[in-house]
Amino acid sequence: MGSRTANAQSKVNIFIVPGTWQSREVYSPFASHLKDAGYGAYIASLPSFDPKNVNVDCALDTGAVRRQLVTILDSEGTDIIIFAHSYGGMPAGGAALGLDKASRAQQKRSGGVLGMVYMSAFIVPEGVSLSDHLGGRSPSYIVRDQKPSKGLCEIAGAREVLYGDVDDATAERLDHLLGPHATLTFESPAPVSAWKLPEFQGKLLFLRCMLDRAMPPGLQDKLIERSGISWLVRDIHASHCAFASQSNKVVELLSDFLRRLKNDELPS
Repeated sequence: MGSRTANAQSKVNIFIVPGTWQSREVYSPFASHLKDAGYGAYIASLPSFDPKNVNVDCALDTGAVRRQLVTILDSEGTDIIIFAHSYGGMPAGGAALGLDKASRAQQKRSGGVLGMVYMSAFIVPEGVSLSDHLGGRSPSYIVRDQKPSKGLCEIAGAREVLYGDVDDATAERLDHLLGPHATLTFESPAPVSAWKLPEFQGKLLFLRCMLDRAMPPGLQDKLIERSGISWLVRDIHASHCAFASQSNKVVELLSDFLRRLKNDELPS
């Protein structure tokens, strides 16, 4: 996980849950930008990234993310905003279950998850796999079972699919930080997710990436609609990895979301 920032007790921590194929290092510059803006920043580790054992499903990712979240909450007692990107929306939703501030207060514990931000992230209902939620169709850019081994997948054309509006030097650096991902995560059921529960209503933000080639805006709209939940939606004219191309804008929208949370100005 990311390092603790100075005066962490007085700061809101942003807990980043990565997307498919993307190592924690991909998000490090964004985490640094968050720290410069006065936030604490942590980046979750997903067992499904470049695993030695390919039998990693969504439940294993969810459990790992939850343990990391609880460690931060119990050691620091701070408030957390979950920032889930792409596939990260699936384990993030389950990991936050029961970790809202009210639930932790009932357990005589300080701190908790204030809200959740999904940036071009998958919103998948309990018991449904990502593959089934997408109609059983696999995007053409997913390369399965070829290398490094069966049970893993890689991405073809990451420059165009993930980093379309990222400058060439940054895109090349990020491309080298990608790795294989356990395919079983796409085919295993999503957990019960916190975003569905009353505790998080009025505490949800979806950042819609309007130039996204991995998850086109139309797909993002369908995910929001099919969730059956009210989300505050904000648009970024950026590719799938807006945190790499427009980090200033992403931080600005996060700050506005936090202000709205504190002032109870979000849709419920």
